[in-house]
Amino acid sequence: MKEVIVRLGNGLGNQLFTYAAAYSFSKKKNAKLYIDDESGFYFRHKCELHNFNITAPIVEKKYKFLGIYGRFKRRFLQKISLLKNKKLFLIEHTDNNKLTYFNQEQFDKNFEDRLYFEGYFQSEKYFSNDKENILKEFSFKEKIINQKNHFIDKIKNTNSVSLHLRREKFLNNEGHKDPLKMNMEHLKKSVDIIKRGIAFFDKNVENPVYYLWSNNFDGLNEFFKKDNIIFVDVNNTKDPAYDLYAMSLCKHFILSPSTLHYWASYLCNNSGKICLAPPNIKDKSGYYGFSNNKDIKSSFWSII
Repeated sequence: MKEVIVRLGNGLGNQLFTYAAAYSFSKKKNAKLYIDDESGFYFRHKCELHNFNITAPIVEKKYKFLGIYGRFKRRFLQKISLLKNKKLFLIEHTDNNKLTYFNQEQFDKNFEDRLYFEGYFQSEKYFSNDKENILKEFSFKEKIINQKNHFIDKIKNTNSVSLHLRREKFLNNEGHKDPLKMNMEHLKKSVDIIKRGIAFFDKNVENPVYYLWSNNFDGLNEFFKKDNIIFVDVNNTKDPAYDLYAMSLCKHFILSPSTLHYWASYLCNNSGKICLAPPNIKDKSGYYGFSNNKDIKSSFWSII
């Protein structure tokens, strides 16, 4: 049986996108899926999928590209893969600015008995045919469901609207020209999206209560002064899966740029959920507003 080894990296939202795409691809190819939970992590992130009931096992260390030698070996094999009809690697295509789009042709290639799967694949189109299975794969472990979080009962018993404001998105060590300026622009844009969404829900939903998650709450009370906006600040030292579960219990969503929040809305089982999101167009930074993938828009979104 052929094998697909998916290389995870970055934060939880991107890990879920990568796994979902690799899961759907491996099913289509009748291949066994394995996870590389180490070689794609460098700075501030770690593999977070142990908090979910995923079925793919962790691959043996000998199939991971670890250390200097591993990184050299990976680059060498990638170059060989370009010359072969049966590929060793499936790597998401991006342009020089790391922008991409849904491209099904990437999944139509033949490959050797073992394929390394890399990229974020931030589009529901890559796994839309496997939604039921993806929801099972991304069901939460009991420790996440049974967390001590006094906000959860309030979320369940109100017309809860989830807000997520990601800060410090662009880091100095990632090669950006002016990360401080980009982060200020990102904050301004996110606040504007959230405020426009709040105006919609205030008019169209009875007694909405807004629950705001962030990786940094400093100064946010200057932007959000309404009594029905609650800062959910209990899990900032825990794995992000704890916040993701609580977000997913909300009835509705205002989606500012955050792949973690995307998955909260995707995993929400409220059949009447309203998910407001901005159009995914390029902003001043040269990046798409929500994602580097212009096809991230989900089938259940409404555009603000």
